[in-house]
Amino acid sequence: MMFSSLPRAVLSVLAAVGIPVGCVASIPALRDNPLITVALIFAYEFGVLLAGVGSAVLAQLHSRWSVRIADAFDGAVQRQFSGYTRFYLRYVAADTRYIDLKGVASRAEFTLEMKDIYVRLALDADPAWKSSANPVDYAPWRTGNGAEVWEWLRDGQGTGSVIVILGPPGRGKTTLLRHIAFVIASGGRTASRLKAPQKIPVIVYLRDHKDWTFSTPADLVDLIMRALPSIGGRPRPPQWIEKNLRRGRFLLLIDGLDEIPDAATRRAMTSWIETQASAQAGNLLLITSRPFGYRDNEIIGATVVNVQAFTAGQIDAFITQWYRATSIRSYGGDNESARIAAARGAAELSTRLGQTRALHDLASNPLLLTMIATVHHYRDALPGSRAELYREICDVFLGKRHEARGVVLDMPAARKKMVLQELAFAMMLRGVRDLSVADAAELVEPALTRVATRISPADFLRRVEESSGLLLERERGLLMFAHLTLQEFLAAEHIRENKLGRELIGFVEHDWWRETTLLYAANADATEIISACLRAEGEREAELLALAVQCVEEARELSPETRSLVEQRLNPPGLRANPASRRNAARARLLLRATREQRVSRDSYIGPPVTWLEYQHFLDSIDDCRVPDHWAAPVFPEGAQNEAATGMRHDDALAFCTWLTTELGAEHKYRLPSTRELDVILGNNESSTIYWSANAFGAHSDRRVSRLFRAYNEQRERVPYPSADYERWRGEFLRIANEDLVRVDELADGLTLSIDVPGSGSFAVTLIGDELLPSEIDSTTPLPTNCDLRQVTRKVAEVARIADAYADLVYPGDLNADISGELARMGAGLVEVAGQAFDRESRRARQDFNARQARQAARIMVVAMANVAAALRNRWVGNKFTDPTRVLRRLEPNREEDRQLIGIMAISLLHDYLRALYLQLLLHEARVTGAIPPLESFRYVRVGQHEGGVTSVRHYLAEIGHTLKRTPWHYLKPFVDRIMALALLLLITPLFFMITVFVVLDSSGPAFCVQRCYGRKGKTFSVIKFRTMYVNSDAIRMQQEGVNDRATPLFKMRTDPRVTRVGRVLRRYSLDGLPQLFNVLVGHMSIVGPRAMLPQEVEQYGQDAARTLLVKPGVTGLWQVSGRSDLSWEESIRLELRYVEDVSFGLDLAIAWMTVRAIVVGRGAY
Repeated sequence: MMFSSLPRAVLSVLAAVGIPVGCVASIPALRDNPLITVALIFAYEFGVLLAGVGSAVLAQLHSRWSVRIADAFDGAVQRQFSGYTRFYLRYVAADTRYIDLKGVASRAEFTLEMKDIYVRLALDADPAWKSSANPVDYAPWRTGNGAEVWEWLRDGQGTGSVIVILGPPGRGKTTLLRHIAFVIASGGRTASRLKAPQKIPVIVYLRDHKDWTFSTPADLVDLIMRALPSIGGRPRPPQWIEKNLRRGRFLLLIDGLDEIPDAATRRAMTSWIETQASAQAGNLLLITSRPFGYRDNEIIGATVVNVQAFTAGQIDAFITQWYRATSIRSYGGDNESARIAAARGAAELSTRLGQTRALHDLASNPLLLTMIATVHHYRDALPGSRAELYREICDVFLGKRHEARGVVLDMPAARKKMVLQELAFAMMLRGVRDLSVADAAELVEPALTRVATRISPADFLRRVEESSGLLLERERGLLMFAHLTLQEFLAAEHIRENKLGRELIGFVEHDWWRETTLLYAANADATEIISACLRAEGEREAELLALAVQCVEEARELSPETRSLVEQRLNPPGLRANPASRRNAARARLLLRATREQRVSRDSYIGPPVTWLEYQHFLDSIDDCRVPDHWAAPVFPEGAQNEAATGMRHDDALAFCTWLTTELGAEHKYRLPSTRELDVILGNNESSTIYWSANAFGAHSDRRVSRLFRAYNEQRERVPYPSADYERWRGEFLRIANEDLVRVDELADGLTLSIDVPGSGSFAVTLIGDELLPSEIDSTTPLPTNCDLRQVTRKVAEVARIADAYADLVYPGDLNADISGELARMGAGLVEVAGQAFDRESRRARQDFNARQARQAARIMVVAMANVAAALRNRWVGNKFTDPTRVLRRLEPNREEDRQLIGIMAISLLHDYLRALYLQLLLHEARVTGAIPPLESFRYVRVGQHEGGVTSVRHYLAEIGHTLKRTPWHYLKPFVDRIMALALLLLITPLFFMITVFVVLDSSGPAFCVQRCYGRKGKTFSVIKFRTMYVNSDAIRMQQEGVNDRATPLFKMRTDPRVTRVGRVLRRYSLDGLPQLFNVLVGHMSIVGPRAMLPQEVEQYGQDAARTLLVKPGVTGLWQVSGRSDLSWEESIRLELRYVEDVSFGLDLAIAWMTVRAIVVGRGAY
């Protein structure tokens, strides 16, 4: 206590002087060594000095450090326990939950959630100078396979990076940033599935920082602090921003570089961002901009990606999701009513977009697609409200959305629109899509002068191009509108506002003005325009009649007299007797059909049933006689012009589609619908009408007769769909059969039957036995559906020929051969008789031709053939009959046992075929005579000329994927495949090594070859195989061009000079495919499945064959064990399709077992 009360100075003196003096006085050794004493005193004093200084420093540090440590501890506690980050992420998720449509007038009555309608945007890594400024840059060949933004974010997650996202107006850049923020802030399964970076998202809208050069943030901390909102008054923990920045935990989403109006300000901003990104490594920065805002302000080291336009698939996905979300909100939940309304609305809008090419192109822009969907749902069915939609599109792009966001514009949107209207009208008058910048500036100068602005014409054009995207520089010095439709709409607006309708009348005959005329009619009194269309004469009369009808449908105003006159011209009196008027009316209706078509798949639209007036126009336009068999005259019945055409043959329907492609131009092609497409149209509706389809069906199941014919389609029949029920007309079948029995009795002379064929004399045949087909027809006989009679007749003749060719092997003997030879002769005669009976040219050329007698002669010929076939069957077959469905391998005519089997199968099936043919002939007779009304009609499918190839096959696979019936084996099979592949690889490792050595030693080059093939869903992958060819095989093939042992897209030769010695052995025993087990391990292939297809094969696929790509390709398969390269292309495809439809554990096991035998035998592999 006493020492603590002394002054500090006294204590310091005592410490510095007293202690040394005391030590010297009390220690004799110090007194005896003065030098040592002095040195020790100096050392002591220096230590006292250091202690004093250290004490002072510690005192100062104590006061400072205690505050800092307390603050750091307090901040850490707050950050750890305050939950600010968690609350902030909740705020961001709530703030970005809904779609932002500020500035869009056509908006839903409620805001939709982002997750319900968001469709992924594809990003391509292109340099800034390649970025397109066109907001509707739609291209049908695009696949949308660009990387998602999550892939770019994952690439830069570890080190941090700057990603610049470029895109024209409305392409979804801001929505993309909000989607990123929502996913990351929400977390959960979606973020985990997308592998979203675990960052703290901060959205910075640069339009809120227009004064950048005057108050530039000091660093990223300052920028984030400005961008962070106040969250319900919750205080931000100290150092929260700084700590997370140092740890690289921020994801800065900087939106709208182009929305900074001043170029110098943009340059300053990008320079600042570049500096800050380098200083704060580990954090991610995403910056969005239109192309013009970034091209002259590039950031060094940044990754530049471009937002692609929506593809057709993305458009469909958005429409489906948008209607589903809207219907759920409208109907109060995800109930049946909501789902029905969503499906109906989405289907109708997709159809409308497909019918109007301009609308479909505009729909490639996400913002415009949202506007289109809203207008379609809440206002009217498109395209009736196209003009209103285009007006809103122009308003939005010219600045309306910017105004809603608070961005200052250099000129009001209405003034810009007026100037562009004048430019568009001038370009329409010149008939051009683009103009030089100098010409465009000259054209807009008067309009700019009228709106009292000081902007020069060149500056105006440049600003419109940069800010709106409505004008584009197609190439240096040439300007054009982003889409011709926008040019046509602005021209129509100019005509309407300046009352230039009479001037437009002079252009109605020019196709260039067609869309402008329609858009003008939608907002004006269309009476004078329509009257001008109706006054037209000559070759353009039908086209202008169609234009008049479209103007009537879209017109805002129209006199009742004009409307009545259009209806009268479309349905003129006296059509049967006036070919010219029916031509104009029919052609106009064909041109108008697109508005009534229904979309059935991507780029495919099915039309309503073809009417008799339209079919008559087809008859009047061609030289062939394709008059329906039941017509009594070459013109449709009186008053039937608007009825659906029924009763024509399948080849007539095909010919109509081919003719229609030529008649309506080359932009589209027309074909018959498939049964799948008809199912989309018919749904569950019960209808007595049936339709011809593009599908072929086997009357006795394809597999029963597949071994008798070399080509895949020879055994296929064309029948209407759905199947017709003729049960109520069974009495007519019995009546005509009885007439045939009576006629046979009249013509028979013992065993000889002399058949009179009109135009060909008589044909003598022999009857054997008492079995006659007409007597077998009774009340229990299954009735047929209609089909292509000539095709079936040719098939019967072919079966008879096969039976005759192999008669000696089945049952040797002269009598037997005579009978089979007679059968073959009768088959050839049947073809001739049927040709006479069903040849309409004969009827047209010869008025005295007795068609009814010719048809009866054909039926009696079938009766006689069936009689002989039944006798021959009884002699031949006995107990030798083999069910063709049990024969999986290919039958070889050069093998004796196979020749016998072919003959047995042919004669076993011939009687059944003749019976089926006779029933169809009875049906044909009843329909021709009017006893049974014709039921089959036809529709067409309109598709783009580019239908086919890789892209359309992928689209087709996406559409039919749900039609494949999946069993538990489909889900278990991938696991079994991988286990089996691993086990086989371990087992054959020594063999694998030996083959590798032999391949390398046999010829120069690598041991393996890699091919790009198409697998499940049309995805490409690399197939690994042992190399079996010389490295210069392509050069060798060029020398052998034209020599192909198979009629397939693949080049095949039995003695291929490209194949090495070891390769020939590997191919013979199918060992070259062993490395494909690695493809099985990674999941690209299966042990058993269809063969992996090369690109050139896929490009030649039809839709039926494309079904093989619904499952994974296999190392082995039904094709490989059934003959391999010896099979024709059609046979191999048929087997692949059979596997796809019937895949099962048992079938896979059987194929695997048969693979062992195929490898040992080594047949068919070359």
